[in-house]
Amino acid sequence: MVYNVSIVMHSIGKTEYLTVHEVAKRLGISPGTVRVWTEKGVLKTVRHPVNKYRLYRKIDVERVLNSLEDQTK
Repeated sequence: MVYNVSIVMHSIGKTEYLTVHEVAKRLGISPGTVRVWTEKGVLKTVRHPVNKYRLYRKIDVERVLNSLEDQTK
């Protein structure tokens, strides 16, 4: 069975997910920093059911972004 990974990755159920690179771009950090923050518990991740890539819920990423913006005020 062949999956269109980009479609499956971004719409599991009704929850929107982002890839490591998308999270990095949105937060203005490197993909390596995203992975470190994941290991430290700053960002929560799930694994894609087909390819096991890390995925991040869009709402969780937005919360981290809001927190970062609040710290800079």
